[in-house]
Amino acid sequence: PYPVLSLPVILGSLGGTAMIVGCVGLLALKAKADDERIAPKMRTMDMAFIVVLMLVNITGILTLILRETAAMGLTLNVHLGFTAALFITLPYGKFVHSIYRYLALIRHAVEARREANG
Repeated sequence: PYPVLSLPVILGSLGGTAMIVGCVGLLALKAKADDERIAPKMRTMDMAFIVVLMLVNITGILTLILRETAAMGLTLNVHLGFTAALFITLPYGKFVHSIYRYLALIRHAVEARREANG
């Protein structure tokens, strides 16, 4: 709905392009990484997460490029499918650790406050 030269579209395009470049870089680093230091199952999940993240960004850019064509509907559906896959698989990778860590910090603060007051 926004014009191509609007701030949300420009910033989204720059961010999406940066994410694609970052994902390609991460995949290159993972290819060179020492396999003995990483559990095979975790390596597979890491690679899957990076690939799905990259596909979300690629299909997002394609949706922007094709938004004035008949292919936009199909491209948007594919993009939303990859976006759903990203969120569905998120709890199974190591990035969920940040949520658990945040909750642990909150719990610690609540317990520390109870000990100080009680």
